[in-house]
Amino acid sequence: MSKMERTLRLPYLITSATKLLLTRTIPIWATIGLFGWFLTQSIFVSVVMGFLLTLAWEMFSLLGWYEKRTLPQHLSKLDSIKSSFEKLETYSTSQLKCQIEETTKKSAWSIINILYLALPSWGWEIIFLTLYPFLVSDKQIPYQNHLVGFGNKSTEADQCLWDTAQEKDHTIQNKLLENYLDIYGSRTEDLDLALPTLRERPKAITSLLVLYKRIPSPKFALELAKNKRDKSLKHVLKHLRIPKGIFLGLLKIVRKNVSLREDRRYYEFQADYYLRQMLLRLAKLTNISSENIFNMSWDEVKKCS
Repeated sequence: MSKMERTLRLPYLITSATKLLLTRTIPIWATIGLFGWFLTQSIFVSVVMGFLLTLAWEMFSLLGWYEKRTLPQHLSKLDSIKSSFEKLETYSTSQLKCQIEETTKKSAWSIINILYLALPSWGWEIIFLTLYPFLVSDKQIPYQNHLVGFGNKSTEADQCLWDTAQEKDHTIQNKLLENYLDIYGSRTEDLDLALPTLRERPKAITSLLVLYKRIPSPKFALELAKNKRDKSLKHVLKHLRIPKGIFLGLLKIVRKNVSLREDRRYYEFQADYYLRQMLLRLAKLTNISSENIFNMSWDEVKKCS
């Protein structure tokens, strides 16, 4: 982790995580635990029961929470960040420092609240792979076959890049590429502001265009995966140890939560490009080299004028 990431965003990440625990997780845990204490008069039992039931509650409720609360708030914050970014050239040094801190705060909120969705997006798959051998008598079909062939932000981005790579008119291709990078170009390899986003890596983009020009359409690959999924389900339904309705109900929940995984990764770091450009603009205004600013602490940068 770079010094800038550690001193600028990490404190906001810790604050956002603490707020999430205090306003959502702990109140649920405390409520259930208190009810358990009245029933059992045992602190240990009430704490354990509260934890397990809170975990179960979150597994079932976080998808709805994401769709109704987290995603709309994240998109609203992102629109605000983009609006601030459009005025980047007009900010004074002091105004830019304030904008960077505000943008970092919004970025940290999104990262933590979207990261929290890892609980159901991974948890339901773990539950399904654990139960699968007990639910299905025929081991010929692996559980993964039931979780493929669904569109998400990653497949959407792949198709957009593939369409761009197939375009022969360079003027049109450049416009398509600009649109692709604007929508999907904020991906990073890891959580660190020192790492350039995809849209800042022209060589990587050129290599991707060459690669995607040669491969089959992602839509075609997605359709093949869907056919594989449908055939697998048809086979498995003939070898169930439990009622068909129960299996399909469980599978529906698992699929919806697992599909969330790729979308979560897409949304999580969308603000990084704009935040990095703000920092690079600040480096220019304060005569700090673009390579060195990420090796400095935020307090050190703020003292520069």
